[in-house]
Amino acid sequence: MGGLKAGGAPGAVASDIVCPMYPPIENIVAWAKADDPADRRPMILCEYSHAMGNSNGSLSDYWEAFENHRGLQGGFIWEWVDHGIAQVTPDGQPFMAYGGDFGDAPNDLNFCCDGIVGADRRHTRRCGSSRHWPSLWV
Repeated sequence: MGGLKAGGAPGAVASDIVCPMYPPIENIVAWAKADDPADRRPMILCEYSHAMGNSNGSLSDYWEAFENHRGLQGGFIWEWVDHGIAQVTPDGQPFMAYGGDFGDAPNDLNFCCDGIVGADRRHTRRCGSSRHWPSLWV
């Protein structure tokens, strides 16, 4: 059976991990340094480094903290993959459709197409800084 993750839920009764969303680096380092003997759960950021545009430039700072402080075990980049949907124009050209392309209103415009990799799983320029960190250390 897997562990329980309840985002925003306080205390070990509610969640097997500490899983903040977009915490400042100094906050996660302070949490690790506190080394609370009553709470031995690991911290795994449920979302950090929103990749929209060129906004995930703090990855190296986060990973310096993850690598150097006990209990900090990484996190999940938001957003890893675009949420576009493969479509074809009337003249046969393929494209990735998103907010508004279906006549939907309201919609999130391009806010769903802000991943490290595209909806077709091709790497984007934003992928460069995230590829340097392996997904697992032993």
